[in-house]
Amino acid sequence: MRQPTLYHKTLTSADTEYSQELPANTTSVEVRLQDSTAFRLAWVTGKVATPTAPYLTVPAGHKYTRDGMDGGYTYTVYLATDGTSKTAEIETWKD
Repeated sequence: MRQPTLYHKTLTSADTEYSQELPANTTSVEVRLQDSTAFRLAWVTGKVATPTAPYLTVPAGHKYTRDGMDGGYTYTVYLATDGTSKTAEIETWKD
């Protein structure tokens, strides 16, 4: 049976990296900002605060979704935004 886990991650300052470790055995993830503004996402540290490749820009009104992740690993997602006082909603699933 698939099990969801939800996180609310506060992104207090603009252009600052915030991280969220995902549960072991995560196989899919969805990330969005509550106010639907744009944000940056990376799977390695040091890429999103001062945008440095590789990172993804998720446009305003969109969400990031990743399915088919290898459940044998523990992942950490790194987030940043141009704005202040944002809240990221992160939903993970594992088998």
